[in-house]
Amino acid sequence: MKKFKCSLCGEESVGFGNNPEPLAPYKQRCCDDCNWTRVVPARLSIVYAPSANKRRKMIEEFGRALGYAVAPRKEGVRWRSSNR
Repeated sequence: MKKFKCSLCGEESVGFGNNPEPLAPYKQRCCDDCNWTRVVPARLSIVYAPSANKRRKMIEEFGRALGYAVAPRKEGVRWRSSNR
């Protein structure tokens, strides 16, 4: 199995890892523990936000924390990396 360093806790793990968005860029990986205790709750907080405006604000905040610029469009949110 492949070893990787968790992008959230820094621990070395074995396996494929998990997508850590919205807490870290999708190209990074996180361990199973961080996925269940941090990533999934963050995603659910976005999904179950009380209003569309609150959801949009939370997505923008997570994106800015990761260094992304949020560009509005009719279908929803499009991410553009500010690192390019």
